[in-house]
Amino acid sequence: MKIAVNARLLLANRMEGIATYAAETCQRMVAAHPEDEFFFFFDRAFDPAFIYGSNVQGFVLHPQARHPVLWHYWFEYALSRALKKHDIHVLYSPEPYLALSSDVPCVMVTHDLAYQLYPEHFKKSHLRYFKKYVPQYHDHAKHIISVSEATKADLIRHLTVPAEKITVAYNAVRSGFAPLTEERKQDIRNKITGGQPYLIYLGSIHPRKNVARLISAFELSCERGMTNHRLVLYGRWAFQHGDVNSQIQSSRWKDRIIINDDQIPVEMALAAAECLCYVSLYEGFGLPIIEAMQSGVPVITSQISSMPEVSGDGAILVNPESTEAIAQAIIQMISKKNIREKLILRGYENIKRFSWDHSSSIIYQKLTQHAQ
Repeated sequence: MKIAVNARLLLANRMEGIATYAAETCQRMVAAHPEDEFFFFFDRAFDPAFIYGSNVQGFVLHPQARHPVLWHYWFEYALSRALKKHDIHVLYSPEPYLALSSDVPCVMVTHDLAYQLYPEHFKKSHLRYFKKYVPQYHDHAKHIISVSEATKADLIRHLTVPAEKITVAYNAVRSGFAPLTEERKQDIRNKITGGQPYLIYLGSIHPRKNVARLISAFELSCERGMTNHRLVLYGRWAFQHGDVNSQIQSSRWKDRIIINDDQIPVEMALAAAECLCYVSLYEGFGLPIIEAMQSGVPVITSQISSMPEVSGDGAILVNPESTEAIAQAIIQMISKKNIREKLILRGYENIKRFSWDHSSSIIYQKLTQHAQ
């Protein structure tokens, strides 16, 4: 079987959630099926590390597709021609884009429908593209992989995708996340906060991630007597982050709010934290939740969207629109050691539900089923 992969998000040192999903599932399919040929299509020069086996060929299709106009050209012309040229049997697209002009069947992954629920958080040019093409992509795809039951429900509700056309294949934890010894934790704390314990947020700085309200809750916790803890924000500054930056600069507690500069690997920074505070307004999955659990770090997260599904009974769930609720959870987490220990144990049990091997086998089954 000739399997094409939309590999344009596989970029060395820029592996965020969707790219991680692509990498982890592709590695396993390539290794498990040496009898198949894999054609990885990139939009720029690629790192040879992404060629996961002798049964993989890498190709660069121009132009670099980082803008709606170029997205359209890359998928509808460059990718479509390449699929025909190489007589591809099925396309795996680990992001919700495909080539409408191609009759090669596609199994496509949808991670969330944030553009539908929070349109104000997107650039107008991107939003126009999403509104026009994303529904068409879901109609055209032979099958859709959803990363959670919550996202599957969103697809059914907002895009009227038939339930039988969607299969859930969860994210799992990337390699490298693991608990640290107390000595190693203190060493990391010395480097990040001068030795003080800290709460951590992991993810992009973006309005949907609710970082501004998390900062307000942290400030409220400080006002109520939380004397030692710091808040570490670990992630890239994304679109519309200006309000968060202004909030930090004007905060009475700004000396306790730390923007991590990436000198400490994310795995180390997370594992040395007192807890993860991940109170997003909407997530298709919420990968940091299970990364924290794998690292032996208790979690505070939102009671909405996919986050209860992903966290199971291993987290304190809060109303993400309530600063008071978030602050109360923070105070409860840092003041009650027994609660932290209970959540850590529950977290270890919860992450057993998530496996890249299992998700990859689901995807491969669908590729096989729909190949022409």
